[in-house]
Amino acid sequence: MSQSAAKLNEAKAMQDLCDEQVAANTKNLQDRRGSVAVATKQKQDYDSKKSADQSAAERKEQERLAEIAMKKKVARAEADGFLQEVAAANEAWARTKTTVAALENKLGVLNGEIQVSDATEARLTTEATTPKKVIDAIDHFNKGQASEVRRTGAPKPIITSAMQIVFFVYSTFKDGPPPSFKKKKKEPSWDDIRNMLTQDFVKDMKSITPEIVATPVCAKIIDETRKKAMDITVSSVKKSSKTVGILYEWAVVLLLNAEAWMLREELRAARVILDGNHSKLSSQLDECNSYMTNYEKEAAANQKNATDVLAGPFGDE
Repeated sequence: MSQSAAKLNEAKAMQDLCDEQVAANTKNLQDRRGSVAVATKQKQDYDSKKSADQSAAERKEQERLAEIAMKKKVARAEADGFLQEVAAANEAWARTKTTVAALENKLGVLNGEIQVSDATEARLTTEATTPKKVIDAIDHFNKGQASEVRRTGAPKPIITSAMQIVFFVYSTFKDGPPPSFKKKKKEPSWDDIRNMLTQDFVKDMKSITPEIVATPVCAKIIDETRKKAMDITVSSVKKSSKTVGILYEWAVVLLLNAEAWMLREELRAARVILDGNHSKLSSQLDECNSYMTNYEKEAAANQKNATDVLAGPFGDE
């Protein structure tokens, strides 16, 4: 083999070696590029997953915070509702307190009126009672005294006027309270009076009571007769005739007793109204006090509810 052929073979062998090396390097480069692509893909997948996980976590946190915010809003609204109930109960309590004060004031005035009524009734009861000395004087009035008056032929005007009043009381009420009384008869004559004294009039006189004289149908004439009697004092009559003075005092006292009796009955009728008003006001006061107690309990309960809500996990910090 010639030297040229040997060099040519060597050059070819070297070329083949270079080609193999280039092929190997090319494959290595391709393999590396493949690895890089895989790694890049893996990193992209990782980053994508991480991003997705972060987004999900963020969404979940946002949802959690939103839920908490909503629950706080609901809790605040609930607490505000309780506080509004507290304010309403307190306002109702204040209004009722004003009503209670007004009722207590009215009851105070009414109690004063009732005390006056009781005192007045006690006084009128005394005034409507015929004194024992007057009753005893009539109990002991005898026929001799009646004859003494009857024998008087021409009595003094004061005696006549006094006995006319006695005659009116006796003749009007000796048979009990009259069912009606339209008009007073003309004044009795002295003969009418003397005729009265011939009867067993003392027994009838003793049956006449203030209650009988106070019969409502005779109220007007009783008032007129009482006023007439006020112009004739018992003491002046007794100076003219002690005997007539006994009868006249009995008649005048019965007229005064009857007046007190009628006033007392009017007072008692008014007292029924006072007692009714007192009972009504007392019931209203008890009811208002009960309302106030309930309002206080309601306000306290709602205040506690509001405090509990605000102190809870979703209350104000």
